[in-house]
Amino acid sequence: MPAAASAASPLAGAIDSPCCGPYHDAVSSLQRTVLHWLASCVMEDRMHRIVALCSTGADVGVLARELSLQRDWAPSEHPQWLVFEVENTLQFRPEQC
Repeated sequence: MPAAASAASPLAGAIDSPCCGPYHDAVSSLQRTVLHWLASCVMEDRMHRIVALCSTGADVGVLARELSLQRDWAPSEHPQWLVFEVENTLQFRPEQC
């Protein structure tokens, strides 16, 4: 199981802050938006890895593995894992989750 994001991380605070009262809907919407943004950041990092593999003439097997990678966990269920991916510029492989 991947490690959690640092408790001091502003990203971790953005996804873990519970809210009640009149701002619940707004905070929930913001948290969903942050999750989408984080997922986009992970995808951007992945695209950079793919471009780097292509430009360096990497082994076709390595490139195929990167292209076939699919997330098999839900970011909404494990937002701290998504924060960890963004903060460390990586993406978990299925066998790591």
